[in-house]
Amino acid sequence: MSPPLPSFSSPPVTEVVIASRFRPPSNYSLVTLGELARTLGAEGFPRIEEMPGYDATAEQFGSVQTQGLMSFEFLSGPPPTRYWFLNDVGDELLQLQPNWFAANWRKVEPSATYGRWDSRWEAFSRWIQETERTISGSPLEHDQVEVTYVNHIDSGQIWNHHGEAHQVFSFLAGRPSWTVGFLPTAEGASAEMKFEIPGGEVSAPIGRLQVTVTPAFRRPGGAPIFVMNLTARGRPVSADLEGVRGFAEIAHEWIVRGFADLTTSSMHEIWDRTT
Repeated sequence: MSPPLPSFSSPPVTEVVIASRFRPPSNYSLVTLGELARTLGAEGFPRIEEMPGYDATAEQFGSVQTQGLMSFEFLSGPPPTRYWFLNDVGDELLQLQPNWFAANWRKVEPSATYGRWDSRWEAFSRWIQETERTISGSPLEHDQVEVTYVNHIDSGQIWNHHGEAHQVFSFLAGRPSWTVGFLPTAEGASAEMKFEIPGGEVSAPIGRLQVTVTPAFRRPGGAPIFVMNLTARGRPVSADLEGVRGFAEIAHEWIVRGFADLTTSSMHEIWDRTT
């Protein structure tokens, strides 16, 4: 039996996204979009914004890692418009384009707390099924799933400037200085890492966890923070919604365990780790 997932009472999570890519429905149109907008407006998403399309390319593995080999993006002409549907507060966001759907939670108010994974899956499942009924009328055929967690890691307790990244990230722990002698303490640093998600002893990888760490500053005030993004992307267990959930649960586990692995025990105390 696997050990329980790491859990924190005060995690630094500021955004969570669950998304899937699918074969574009044949009856996706301004008419069905209008119907969906009316439905979502009545359900608490009255605000609509137009955004550039999202390039939902597939993860590739093996000696040839070209993008789009498994693509269902049978789209021609200019990039599709991506529509945002927001609630009044702006902390719940649904995104839709002909071949892709996402449900976001965003920390808009400083006092807001992350509602945990089960609530995020319930939101995604509810709204993608509503979208499916309105714009498709038949089950969507999914070929990719992605889950993203965005974390804003505050300074002020364990660390105070970006040159102290070793206090925050375990892969830098034990290095009190970035340099051996000549260079001064670094002003900051960024990192990018990728990890294959295995599919089993005889199976090819089913996905990839991508991690980025970027120094930034809070607005207003200018306090230093680290922005840590973790995205797990890969193929669903099957092409239906249950298959999407199958990979989404794997993605969530890799993100949570990966976050705990890549951050220090000192920061875990700040975030009040419980398991």
